[in-house]
Amino acid sequence: MTHRERILGRIAGDSVDRHPYFPDLSYYHKVRNSQGNMPEKYAGMTLLEMHAEMDAGILVHVYGDYYKLSYGSVEILTETHGSETAHIYRTPKGELREVRRRTSPHESPFVVEHYLKTPADFEIMEYVLRDQTVTPDYPALQAIIDGIGGQGIVDLVLPRSPLPRVLIDWMGVTAGIYAIYDAPDKLESLLRTMAKANEPVMEIAAKAPGEVCIFGDNIDNITLSPDLFSRYSVPHYRKYSALLQEHGKKVAAHMDGRLQGLLPLIRETGLDIVDGATPAPMNDYEPHELAAALGPGQIAWCGVPASSFCDSTSLDDILALNDRIVEALGDKAILNVGDQVPPDADIHKVAALGEHIRNL
Repeated sequence: MTHRERILGRIAGDSVDRHPYFPDLSYYHKVRNSQGNMPEKYAGMTLLEMHAEMDAGILVHVYGDYYKLSYGSVEILTETHGSETAHIYRTPKGELREVRRRTSPHESPFVVEHYLKTPADFEIMEYVLRDQTVTPDYPALQAIIDGIGGQGIVDLVLPRSPLPRVLIDWMGVTAGIYAIYDAPDKLESLLRTMAKANEPVMEIAAKAPGEVCIFGDNIDNITLSPDLFSRYSVPHYRKYSALLQEHGKKVAAHMDGRLQGLLPLIRETGLDIVDGATPAPMNDYEPHELAAALGPGQIAWCGVPASSFCDSTSLDDILALNDRIVEALGDKAILNVGDQVPPDADIHKVAALGEHIRNL
């Protein structure tokens, strides 16, 4: 079987010849190449070639390559000053400004100023959302799928669910949580407008090439309590999972954080895949607890914590933890390195884990 056949079989609940192993090497590959310190064995390889050399499947996250956003009266500006880049929405209702700072050329920038400072800004963001037009753009997506071939699959990254997008991207956790209780009517209006603005993207994703769609929500029960998850995330997941599944898609949510308080709710989401699941010692649950939380037909993209490849953890201990995941989840697992291989990882241990999995 090819890696593509193997993972699609596992997702569909069919028998496969061995456990799919899909470590995400993209961050490792990007940084090591930019620093010029890629291990000799992988020097000069593309990301796809590196996965092939390791005999590991590849998952490519497709963000904006299947739809386009355009605006009517909203003006979008970008200003860069040193290590900081400002993104600005200028509207008849006022202006929203976000600033991101990059600490090195190899790292993703982080937000130092959010678009939404107070609930007074919500009306402006609603204007931005109502002003946007979404159109499909499938040729670039199909080219990515064709380029991967039998080595793996893509997943179509959907807009974050409304509340996680407010908390993670637009306002920050502290200000966002305060807004839930200090300005509930304004927040509910914004969330409704966000959901409506997301609908065309969901419909475009449903009809797009590819088999998997993912909510990149970075779920963690420290920032999103069981009450908030139940109130906001579960209905959103259920509604759009049903739409996407009607068109043959499998639907995932990126749940890479602490999940102990949310495990009892996973069955209610309508999701097919819990993505990025990383058990203890990185997070607060054991593999058997995750396995018990999965409902019929649900699987987990789960693996040994990435931190285990960056410290003194022995290969024997890494393999033992992987085997505990396999024992707990069985055919409900797609194995990875949870959830992304960092540039300071021992890549030889990542390869050795793959060899171990092939022999299980």
